[in-house]
Amino acid sequence: MTEPASTSILSLPPTALAEYQAWLVTIKQRIVSVRLRMALAASRELIQFYWDLGALIAHKQAQSQWGDKLIAQLSADLQKAFPEIKGLSASNLKYCLRFFQCYTGGQGASDPDAATAAIGQQPVDHLPWGIRTNTRITLGMRDGIKVKCGDFVGFLGSAKAVTGGWIK
Repeated sequence: MTEPASTSILSLPPTALAEYQAWLVTIKQRIVSVRLRMALAASRELIQFYWDLGALIAHKQAQSQWGDKLIAQLSADLQKAFPEIKGLSASNLKYCLRFFQCYTGGQGASDPDAATAAIGQQPVDHLPWGIRTNTRITLGMRDGIKVKCGDFVGFLGSAKAVTGGWIK
């Protein structure tokens, strides 16, 4: 079996070179597109996990009298079990709880299974966690006026960020 002769791209006729370059651009665009879809899928899964975790914490807090000690203990236990995973600190677990509470209006703590389905239908599940938490945190005060979670100015921005391609 004979291998095809190797030809340098630069030695191709101009039309063949232009055809190759157009083909190369198409492949590069597909690589960029696939990488973006992979990143969004990973982000979506992480957001869903944080939502579920917030629901589970809210449910456990509603059942018990442990309060914030529950979060500190849970964080310590999870970090011990999964030392290679970042994002299991007590402060991040509190963000998960706030995330869940903000989007449910504080409802849903009694049935975490019913509450977990709601987030997947919102554009926010396409945003990276860092952007989502920073958006929500900065909504705390605006022009000296306290902005409540339920007002959710950031949700509109989230939808525009996802549909308008603001998030790269």
